[in-house]
Parts: sequence; structure tokens; C-alpha cells
Amino acid sequence: MKTLKWLAMPLLALSLTGLTTACSDKNDEEDQGGAPAGTLTPEESKERLSQIGKDFVNAIPKSDFDELDQLATYIKDHYCQQDAQVEDAEKWADDCFKALVTYTWQDAKGYATYNYTRRVYQLSQFRAHLEYREGKWNVDKNVNDLQATCMDQNGQLVVAKLTTSGNTKKVFIGEIEMDEDYYQYPTIYKIDEAYAEIPENITITLTRGNQALVNITVTTDLSSITGENFDLSANAASVSVRAQLAGYDIQCNRIAAKANTESGAVVNFLVNKNGRKLLSAEVTATVSLPSGMVWSEYTDQDLFEDKLEQFGGKVTVCKLDVLGQLQVTAACTDAHTIYEQFETADDNKKNADVVNSCAQKINNNFTAQFFYDGGSISQGHMEIEAAPNSEGKKYYLEPVIVFPDGSRYNMTNESYFNENNFRSLVDLFNTLCDNYEKMVENYDD
Repeated sequence: MKTLKWLAMPLLALSLTGLTTACSDKNDEEDQGGAPAGTLTPEESKERLSQIGKDFVNAIPKSDFDELDQLATYIKDHYCQQDAQVEDAEKWADDCFKALVTYTWQDAKGYATYNYTRRVYQLSQFRAHLEYREGKWNVDKNVNDLQATCMDQNGQLVVAKLTTSGNTKKVFIGEIEMDEDYYQYPTIYKIDEAYAEIPENITITLTRGNQALVNITVTTDLSSITGENFDLSANAASVSVRAQLAGYDIQCNRIAAKANTESGAVVNFLVNKNGRKLLSAEVTATVSLPSGMVWSEYTDQDLFEDKLEQFGGKVTVCKLDVLGQLQVTAACTDAHTIYEQFETADDNKKNADVVNSCAQKINNNFTAQFFYDGGSISQGHMEIEAAPNSEGKKYYLEPVIVFPDGSRYNMTNESYFNENNFRSLVDLFNTLCDNYEKMVENYDD
């Protein structure tokens, strides 16, 4: 959880306060004379964005999940503490996983032996009704779905259920390197060739009495894939997810990808809470890839990666909205050029002229700016610049925020973007993370 916490903090900072990353509490060098009408000063933006961040954090307290937390804790403490309680359920789970292996073969190469096992992960095969009675979980395998039932602390019936429906598609997922036995000669490498039978529809529900606590639906469209292998350059994939729990309605209305098609890559994401929009994001892009990029167990991984690095494309729409108070927009006209310039800058970090040239080419192909309250007046934009290290001998591409008055602030320079500048927001965010961390750690015992 600590890793998740420190990954989440920069994300929140980017979307809520990172757009003013360098707004210190006071900057004697600021020149406010040239700022257009309707724009805020860097200091005013710092205060505004800090408040938006606080509003967002306060909108998602851990207490929203107390009801689910209390139920999960009760089930853990009363139905999963003794081996006898879960013995039959664990045996059923082991049998399900063992049944996933369709066939195996071995192939010796050079001084090492590779033991390949093809595994097909078929979600629809996880079928059973688990019911807690007479002091243990009892298992009925002669059913067509997965369901678990027990009583909560108030004597109400709790039912967790997973169902699948629609067509299924078997596709190659990738290689999974399992245990390696170095004590044998030759060394034995165990590798799984992983396939998955992906159902068209997955539904997960949790009910207590007549109350629906959790409802999750996942819809996947892989109809364009004619075989078991996915061709990134030709096939299409689309996934939609909706999760409703604790008053939240989280919708990935569409995550779709089809290369070499205009606007073929789409992401549409929305989070509502009790009818209030907390967060929304939208991305539309065009991705071009070389032909014949087939992902299969016979794919030459090095060649595949080389082809992947030849990608191209553009982002025509990229929008983020937080609480209706902060909007971020971005666009990219040539993704491959940006990728190449980052690579070139990294290879020439001792040459300031080269790194500066790379920054300029990136800025020519990339825009990002932010607004308040759905307005049309830009409150600042992002650029990439060549920043020297502390010794002034190497240069790195780093993002900067440019405000309407012309002032510029490095987003990674801790002399500006630090906890002191946003102390109250950082403290509030850390408390939020700690509360969620403690809740999750409770189930690790």
C-alpha cells in the first residue's frame, strides 16, 4: 500500500495541483503586468488549485466504505479463521486451477531445458455454490455460476455472485516465467504459455438482504479476432466497465483500440458519487503500427518490440475534469516525434544544444493547458525545457508550467513544488491514504 500511496500522490498532484507545481507562497520576481484579463496570478492559482484538491479529497473519504469494511471484517473474522472452515473451499479452488492446464510439452535448447506448459484460463470454469453452514464452507459443484452465501452480523443473508454470459474468445495473453530449478543440470526453466477464455459479459454482485451493495459489469468485444492470436496492427478490442458501490458510480464507458484507423483509440472515464460528478476523462487518438504485429506464443519478442517502437499517431482529444472546477486539455500532433526526441535527449544529455533542440521539437508537437469552472480563458500551459543538473554538466527534458503573466516554474524542482507550498493539501491527502491503507491492511492478517 505504501507503494500505491506514493504512486497516487504524484497523480493527484498532476491533475489537481501539479499544474501550478512551482507556485511558491511568494516570488519577488513575478511580473504581473502582462497577464490577460480574467487570468489568475501564480499565487492565486496555487490557492485555487489547492482548494480544489482539498474539495476532491474530502469528497472521497474512507468512511464512505465503512459499511463494506465492517461486513468484510465480520466475514474474515467469523468465516475464514480456521482451516476446517475453508478446507473444502480451498480444495475446490485447487481443483479449478489444475483443470486449467490443457496440455504440456517439453523442449530442450542448448544447455538449458525449457519446460513449457500451456494454460488456458477459463473464467466460466469457476463454477460452484459455496454456502457456510454447520461451521464450514460447503461446496456444490453442479451449478453454472459462482456464488457464496453466509449471514452477516445482523443475521441477514449475504450473497456474492459472479456470472458470465455471451460468446467467449480464446486469446494468447503471454508467457509467464514460473519456478526455476538452478540445482539441476542443465538448469530447468518453467514457462507458462498463457491463454484466456474471455467471456463477452462478466457480472459481479454483492447483496445483503434486499440491498445491492456492489454491482460490477464488464463487457468485452473481441469479435474482430478470427483466431487465438491478437494482431495489434489489424484487430480491434473494446472493453466497458461499470462499478457501483458505496454511492459511487464508476464508468469506463469505452476503452477501445484499433490501430491504423482514424481516431481508433478511445478512452472515456467517469466517476459520480450520489449523482455528483467527481472526475471525468476523455481521450481520442490515432495509432499507427507496422503490419503483421501478431502477438502469439511463436512471436519473436525482440522483433515485436522493434516493430512496436516504430509506432506513430496523434492525440486529437485529451480532457480531464475535476469536480467541474478544473479542466485540463491536451493534444499531440506527432507521438513518434515526441518519443524520438526524448530518446535523442537521453542519448545526448551532455550536449545542451541538442537537448534544447529536442525540447523545441516536442513543444511544436504537444500542447497542454488548464482552465477553471468550464471557462475558455487559459490559466496556464505546459512546455518541455532542457534543465541542467546541479553540476550544470548534463541536461534533462523536464516539464514547466507557464502562466499567463509569462512566469515559468519547473514541475520537478523541489524548491518550488514541495510539500511546504501545499502543506494543508498534502497533509489531507496523506491522511486519506493512511486511512485506506489501514483498511486494506486489515485483510492481510
